[in-house]
Amino acid sequence: MTTTEWAENEVRLAKERERKSSSSEDDAILDGYVDACYDSALKAYKCMAEDGHSGMSWGITKNILIKLLNDVPLGPIEEDEDCWSGEASLDGSQQCTRRFSLFRRKNADGTWRYNDVDLVVVDDVYPDHLSAVGSKFGDSLCEKLFGNLITFPYYPPVHPYRVRRIEINGLTRNGNDVVFVPFVKKPNGEIVEVNKFYEDKWHDPIEIGFEFLMNEEQEKEFDEKKRYSDSHR
Repeated sequence: MTTTEWAENEVRLAKERERKSSSSEDDAILDGYVDACYDSALKAYKCMAEDGHSGMSWGITKNILIKLLNDVPLGPIEEDEDCWSGEASLDGSQQCTRRFSLFRRKNADGTWRYNDVDLVVVDDVYPDHLSAVGSKFGDSLCEKLFGNLITFPYYPPVHPYRVRRIEINGLTRNGNDVVFVPFVKKPNGEIVEVNKFYEDKWHDPIEIGFEFLMNEEQEKEFDEKKRYSDSHR
């Protein structure tokens, strides 16, 4: 079996699995949409195979394609006026034309402040799943832990920083939510243990000691979410 035949068989099996799980007309419509996605992915795979890629060239081409699919520039972003949109938005920020998630905004002293909205993701823990969101909480916490994340030349990572966060229903301090951060996963996969509580004051995490008390229900919720988080690192 050639690699192309292997890929075709995997796509066929995946489509059959999707169809078997369909239970309604809406599912059937969704299956047709998913089928088209499988076909498109197989087409890209075949294109690489037909170009004769294998071994090292396959890996190089795959990494290039992954970057393009994730809107990651293939080279560093310089602090160059030509790569920023000419007109500022209502809040005064400008968008980078090479990475659409990167923005800059001029400070009062004439310097620029940069923000990449895809650079940090917060994984909120629920009893049986994680929910990924972007938030100022994650951006601020990563800056506190690692310093300025955007320096030039800027090499945007393929994978974001992932802040694991456990929020307990009704647990507050000074009127602000209290959250627990067990760890942060860096773009290279390294896990940095944190294991600290923070007061989320206007999305600015302020470290606090464990000087507050949870009620029985909150302790149960925290233990449940902590177990799930520990098993899904």
